[in-house]
Amino acid sequence: MHALVRSGRAPASVLAGRQGNTRRADLPLEQFTSNDIDAVKNVDGTDLIDMTVRFSVMGASFLVLVEREHEQRKVERQAVKAPTGAQTGMLLSQAGFQSGAVEYAIVHGITLI
Repeated sequence: MHALVRSGRAPASVLAGRQGNTRRADLPLEQFTSNDIDAVKNVDGTDLIDMTVRFSVMGASFLVLVEREHEQRKVERQAVKAPTGAQTGMLLSQAGFQSGAVEYAIVHGITLI
């Protein structure tokens, strides 16, 4: 079974309303770029990230890190990393995620798909 963990952070064009309702806000993107295999600096050096998405809305800049796991088994906790320098991260896996990976993702606001 595939796990979907939502970080509680919505994209810039979707704002969560009260009581779980969703409203669309037409906020213009001031900048948008996406890059495959992008070098992102962190406290230990540099990571090569499968995909980065950068955008700005209302003067605020956002960075989303996207990683893909190609393993045949469920992703373990050690493969899920907190997104250093980014507002959020996403990890995609066809095999799903072990419970420790799901728990870590919830605490660190990482979306698992």
